[in-house]
Amino acid sequence: MFRRALPLAACLLAAGTVSGQTLEAPKTFLSDYSISMMGLPLGQSSFKTVISGDSYRVDGQLRSAGLARIFDKTVAQSRVEGTFTDRGAQSKNYSLSYVSGEKKSKASLVFANGNVVTANVTPKPKMRKSYVPVEEAHMRAVADPLTAAIVKANSINEVCNRTLHVFDGKMRLDLKLSNPRVASAAVPGFKGEAVTCSARFVPISGYRKGQKSIEFLKSNTGISITFAENGSTGVYGPLKASIPTYLGQLDITATKFSLAR
Repeated sequence: MFRRALPLAACLLAAGTVSGQTLEAPKTFLSDYSISMMGLPLGQSSFKTVISGDSYRVDGQLRSAGLARIFDKTVAQSRVEGTFTDRGAQSKNYSLSYVSGEKKSKASLVFANGNVVTANVTPKPKMRKSYVPVEEAHMRAVADPLTAAIVKANSINEVCNRTLHVFDGKMRLDLKLSNPRVASAAVPGFKGEAVTCSARFVPISGYRKGQKSIEFLKSNTGISITFAENGSTGVYGPLKASIPTYLGQLDITATKFSLAR
């Protein structure tokens, strides 16, 4: 159960507290999240972001908790290094490794100018008849999950007007954001206005047609993501995400969203 939710949860949580402005001195941002389904704890995640000049590095950890840990112990680690350009954040190197029960998976991606130039994934996906293969064109103008959700906007009302193009080494997907709703929010490290976006999950490739969990997300109109600005940087990270799944409501909520002291 937790393993099925991992790819989408990682994408929604990825932005953490990344800042898109050039900073003279290195800055470290910390963000923690809880993951639950129908009120039951499933997991916890934490992200550490270090920004120095035009460069950034994000380290993330994800682990199962509560009942999910009893039935399906999951531990994941990810890292990305990249640079900020006029077109936004661009990945250079991305890696992900996770163990879920007896299943292990690793992925490493190398990017150039927003395009994937090298992709190594183990184990390789099984090429069943229903499998939608990832084509070379699908790996252009994309970002890894830790970079894709770095949202730069001139105002809070512009945050939701975009599509996130994501490739994690196995699956290529889009998250289409729309319908902004602004309200007050508060978590440890943050208090102020936040914006909630409706999100549509659009699978592109790297999945099996007819797969129950994918088809449910594809037709789902109830996904939402709430973003908050990191200081006064004009860059927004997620505070909360709600994802209806065929197993129940998945909620991802920030428990810390702050500059390291």
